[in-house]
Amino acid sequence: MDLSAIFEILTIIAIVTFIVLAIYVMVTLNSATKLIDEASKSLERLSSNLTESIKQIQIDTTELKERLCSSLESVDKLAVNLNTSTEKIGNEIDRYIEAVSPFNNLIKNSYNKVAAPLSTAAVTISAVSKAINTFYQHISKKKLNKS
Repeated sequence: MDLSAIFEILTIIAIVTFIVLAIYVMVTLNSATKLIDEASKSLERLSSNLTESIKQIQIDTTELKERLCSSLESVDKLAVNLNTSTEKIGNEIDRYIEAVSPFNNLIKNSYNKVAAPLSTAAVTISAVSKAINTFYQHISKKKLNKS
């Protein structure tokens, strides 16, 4: 075999190797392209889902904000009503105290005027009662002794 035949065989082997290598690279690049396309589609779906979720969160947040504002307005109205009612109750209590105060003073004064004489009368009645009781017992003993 001469040198030109060996060179031709090596050239054919190199060309076949290059063709096989090119086919392998094409298959690998095709798989990589499919993988990249699938990743791109997944990212697009994820982006779409995130966009929808964010829109829904914004809608929910807006609705929550509106409800919260409405609730706060109701709380403000309730606070004003409670304040008004508390003031009215305070005024009514003051009027009641003003109306009852003279009666309370009258009762205290009457008690102070009547308590001492009643106490003295009670002591006197008790003493008289004891004296009558003692006298009655003494007379009863004399009657029993005479009989």
